[in-house]
Amino acid sequence: MGVCETNNNPTHLVKVDEQIKNLSKDYLFENSNQESIKKNYKLLKKEIGHGSFGKVFIGIDSDGKKYAIKCIKKKRISKGQLLANEVRIGLKMHHPNIVGIKEVYEDMKKISLVMDYCDGGDLLNFITKSPHEKLDDMYTIDIITQILEALNYLHNEVKICHRDLKPENCLICFNGNNEAPLVKLIDFGIATYIYNGEKMKEKIGTVNYMAPEIFSKPSYNEKIDLWSAGIILYNMTTGCEPFEFKKKEFKKIHSLNNKDINFDLIKNESIRELCKEMLERNPNKRIDAKTALKKAINIKRNIYNKFLN
Repeated sequence: MGVCETNNNPTHLVKVDEQIKNLSKDYLFENSNQESIKKNYKLLKKEIGHGSFGKVFIGIDSDGKKYAIKCIKKKRISKGQLLANEVRIGLKMHHPNIVGIKEVYEDMKKISLVMDYCDGGDLLNFITKSPHEKLDDMYTIDIITQILEALNYLHNEVKICHRDLKPENCLICFNGNNEAPLVKLIDFGIATYIYNGEKMKEKIGTVNYMAPEIFSKPSYNEKIDLWSAGIILYNMTTGCEPFEFKKKEFKKIHSLNNKDINFDLIKNESIRELCKEMLERNPNKRIDAKTALKKAINIKRNIYNKFLN
């Protein structure tokens, strides 16, 4: 691997603050693969998307396996620290519900990230193209369970808070089979480590999915991801937003609480109760990833058993 295939230690990355000042001469990642990526992958010309920092193409290796290749021109990098953060955390990720970075290629002009390929687009597109722009209970509970699997791994194993969880950052993977879709989280540009119960203070994220305490409290913890996942759960099962507000009024989000949300639109009682616990305004009372995952697994089991019987 270009950057160290088995090394999860981020210390092999150079100090970005120093190198970003002179990208035309220095390498952003000192141990990146400095061969041409075209030696190991056939890049298809059709662009399949835009990432946080560049265009994304399909790359095919010598075994015929497809990967998503994010190509980034150095001259267009304005936030080198965010890019380095995405790469650093992406290399650390080893979970079926998270898009990991396999390799990093770099030359004087560009950086190429080799990542897992998902052929089903993002979750927002998956929801909006479904009948009535919402999902049935089986799809809903299967997808939210996978998202919670990823969050449980992030929060409790690698100690990372995503901070920008939304349907656009959840990719759908079919990859040629007819089974239920595999869901993978992406975009760790503003994610951060949460070692030793450290609190976060930055007011960042995507407004519609940001927890109230980000605005109303001086600091917050990883439970903000559970709020975001609760919004996604509500989106999937109802086809609606739990509340609406103008983007210019985003600071008013701190006044929102559960009584503003019409949970009666969620027909399945168990899913409704889980969503309420995830969208609890008080972060001290809000459910955590591990407990939410256990409840989601039980709900999934009951829904599947009811379907089979």
